[in-house]
Amino acid sequence: MTHTRTVLFALGAVAAIGVAIALASGLGSAPEPLANERIPLVAPAASQPVVSPMPHERAGDYAETVRGVSFTMKAIPGGTFDMGCGIGDEPCTDDEWADAAAEQRQRTVAVEPFYLAETEMTWALYQTCIDDGVCATNDADGGDNGWGKGNRPVIEVSWNEFTEVFLPWLNAETDRTYRLPTEAEWEYAARAGNTTRYAWSDTIDCTQARYGYMTDDCGAPNSTVPVKTYAPNAFGLYDMHGNVWEFVQDCWSDDPETACIEFVLRGGSWLNGPDEVRSAVRARHERTYRESGDGFRLAHDASG
Repeated sequence: MTHTRTVLFALGAVAAIGVAIALASGLGSAPEPLANERIPLVAPAASQPVVSPMPHERAGDYAETVRGVSFTMKAIPGGTFDMGCGIGDEPCTDDEWADAAAEQRQRTVAVEPFYLAETEMTWALYQTCIDDGVCATNDADGGDNGWGKGNRPVIEVSWNEFTEVFLPWLNAETDRTYRLPTEAEWEYAARAGNTTRYAWSDTIDCTQARYGYMTDDCGAPNSTVPVKTYAPNAFGLYDMHGNVWEFVQDCWSDDPETACIEFVLRGGSWLNGPDEVRSAVRARHERTYRESGDGFRLAHDASG
C-alpha cells in the first residue's frame, strides 16, 4: 500500500451513553430503553423537573442504541466560516488552499444545521455489524492490530466497506440516513467557531490529543487510544484532532478521469506530528485502502 501524502501512517466508544432523569421522590426508576430506541438527551416530561444540559449538550442532541451499543449524535448549528488554510495556519500546503492557482487561501462557506457523531466510529458499534454477518472482520489486514476493540476507533476498514456495507446496514437498523460528513461540515465542526490552528488555540500538546508517535512528540502508546480520552471541542466533539484520520464523503479530485478513486481524510492520526493534525490539514486514500490510522465519523442531515 502506498501513502499519498507526506503524513506518516503505519500498517497497522463508543462510550455507552445512558440517559437518566432524576424522578420526583417516591416514583420508580425510569425503564430501560429498548434496543434501537432513540433517546432524546434533553427532553424531560412536563411532570418532571427540568434537568439542565450537561456541558456541551444542547437540545437536539440524542443517543441511539443499536443492538445494545449506544452512541451520541450532536446537533451542530448552521453557520458560515472561512474554510481552508489561513495565514495563521502555516505551514500550509497547496492542497489546503481554497484555490492555490489563484493564491486564495480560504473561501467563505455556509453550512446548514446537521448532526455529527460525538466520537469517532468505535469498534463496539462496528462489531455489531460483524456479529450480524454483514461486515467483514478484516483480520487479514490486522483487524484491531491487537490493540483491543471496544471504545477504540475502528481501523483497517476502507471507504468502500464503510459506505457500501456498514452504512446501509446501520440505516436499516435505525431507520435513519446516516452518512459521512462533507468536507466542509467536517472542518466547520472541527473549528467549532474558532479560526486558530486547532479548535482551542494555535498550539497543541500531548494532554489535548493523541498524535505524534512517529515524530516523537508524544511517544507511547504505539496505538490509538479509546475515544473521549481527551476533552471535547466547543461543539462537544471528541478527537477531531488526531487519534485516527476521518474519511469524509468528498472525492479528492473533480477530474472526471480520476474522480472518486481517492477520498479526502481530515484531522490527522496518532502517528502524525502537530502540523499534520491542524483543522485545515487534508490527506487522501484510495477507496479500497485499509490503514491503521484511518477511521470514520457518522453524520446525517438535520431532518434525519
